[in-house]
Amino acid sequence: MKRIVGGFQAFGLGLVVSACAHPGLEEGPLVAQVGRIQVQLPPELASWTPAIHQAIAKTEQEWHALSRWPVQAVSYPSLRLHVFRDPQAAAVYFLERGFSGDPAVARTFLQARLASVPLPRADNALIQRRHPPATWLQTLRHEIAHLLALDSPTLRQAPL
Repeated sequence: MKRIVGGFQAFGLGLVVSACAHPGLEEGPLVAQVGRIQVQLPPELASWTPAIHQAIAKTEQEWHALSRWPVQAVSYPSLRLHVFRDPQAAAVYFLERGFSGDPAVARTFLQARLASVPLPRADNALIQRRHPPATWLQTLRHEIAHLLALDSPTLRQAPL
């Protein structure tokens, strides 16, 4: 009897292990609303969430404090910020949505109200850092500023 029970335990353990390894059970992206921006991160960057949320909040606060161009009080669709694990993940996203441009470069798609900020490569040493690199955070803040400018139509109408 022990042998049968042990076999079932081993079989059950095998089911658990195979279920964990099944590609259909992957975690989805982390999505949160921070101020006026909806941010989406890959799950492996969960430890970066506080730093990214702080960068969004700080940029939005500075935008309002320094801006000469008021934000129009119209109900626009949400501003979206997508962080990608690597340029290849961004390329798949671009292809699915018909976006053009180099997916390795951070950019804002004005009509879609979307900013894309990929990591430079799928590097485990980079992804496992507790905090994002300062230079990458500056790029992120730059794209956040582009997003915030979308709700200031007088800025877009200002002479160059």
